[in-house]
Amino acid sequence: MGLSLLSRIATGDLEAVEDCIQRYGDLVWSLAIKSCGDQGEAEEAANEVFTDLWSSARRYDPRIADETTFVTMVARRRLIDRTGKGHRRPAGGSGTTMSSQVRRLPLDEQVEVARVAEILDGMKPDQRRVIELSLCEGYSHRDITDRLSISPRAVSTHLKKGLMAVGERAQA
Repeated sequence: MGLSLLSRIATGDLEAVEDCIQRYGDLVWSLAIKSCGDQGEAEEAANEVFTDLWSSARRYDPRIADETTFVTMVARRRLIDRTGKGHRRPAGGSGTTMSSQVRRLPLDEQVEVARVAEILDGMKPDQRRVIELSLCEGYSHRDITDRLSISPRAVSTHLKKGLMAVGERAQA
């Protein structure tokens, strides 16, 4: 089996960069447009996401999560960072729901999103909440500790075990 796209990017393979945009462009775009609400900002945000992917590709570990999950998490973190830096975020009623965005994804990515949601639904509530706060909402370990009133060790343990569970269940 050959190297994953992210592994190829980490080695400097420029063709892999184009392949990555082809494979994950729709996914990143759907997340960006939902987060930004404005096409111009969404384009800028999507470019930032792909820039982050290039710089973080070496951190990808297929034993922890599949590539689509990794791309989604990098995208979500970048988009959360943008909203924290004063970039526009749509008011509650943009008319675009997450389910409508998921329906616009290619079928294989819709299936992947559904698998990840199912895996998260099967976790213990504390573990799931730590993963959601960290990976989906972009909170730091310290912020999670303060927000949930749990120890830093508990945050690390929930996150580590949760990610391992996601990786194991995603490959099952």
